[in-house]
Amino acid sequence: MTKATNHPNPMAGILSVGDAAEMLGANPIDVQRVIALGELDDNRNKDGNVVMRGDLERFMGRRAPNLKSLRTRDGWFAHDPTLVQRDEFQRRIRRHAGELAQVTDEQIDAAYKANPRQRPLTFTVAPTKSMRDCFAADSTGTLFARKPSGVPLGVSAMAAVLRDGALREVNRRLGRRGMSKGGVGSRHALEALYESPEAFKGIAEAAKSALTALDVAFHESRKPASAPGEVSILTTVKLSSLSTNFDRHVAMAVDLAF
Repeated sequence: MTKATNHPNPMAGILSVGDAAEMLGANPIDVQRVIALGELDDNRNKDGNVVMRGDLERFMGRRAPNLKSLRTRDGWFAHDPTLVQRDEFQRRIRRHAGELAQVTDEQIDAAYKANPRQRPLTFTVAPTKSMRDCFAADSTGTLFARKPSGVPLGVSAMAAVLRDGALREVNRRLGRRGMSKGGVGSRHALEALYESPEAFKGIAEAAKSALTALDVAFHESRKPASAPGEVSILTTVKLSSLSTNFDRHVAMAVDLAF
């Protein structure tokens, strides 16, 4: 809950974000981040966040959990080559498509009869065990990641998509188009992301809708018995079905992304 405070006054135990950053050996945006993540209390005055010295000392006494120095470029995270990108993730899952159950002719014919105008005819199928194993495998062996990371392949890919989704939501809130990482006036994307716990939570939740981009689709043409010719078929393996515990893996991806 936001607390009313006075202006920064170190003698009274009220620190600016910059003062807190100096004590932590970090950057001001790193302090904004741990406030947004709930590791430090969200204290405000009319000029923005302040940090209570007692809160900061307790945070330091807990070895500053979750504090990290953000690598920024134009106000956003620098590209992290260790995260698995969408195309790479889907390519690896597709390697195991040989065992995937085929949509039957009867299913296709029934779908065509139900809606002859639908193009393509869409179906969802369960993943194979090898696809699930691929999702859970360590995200090593990418072009840049050579050492075991301890992060499942699917979680790493989710984190990459969450970052892009968050950036789109930040840009929407700032009223700009495209994937700009810089500022509008004095506002930068990274500052908007970590503006407050409420802002961060809303942006992170909106970013989760982008995870459907990791669904793996397979295209083919088939001829239903009741159709005059071939129709396009889209068969999808949902990302959520690849995970043995989707909520836990989403939470892991959020921690990794932000």
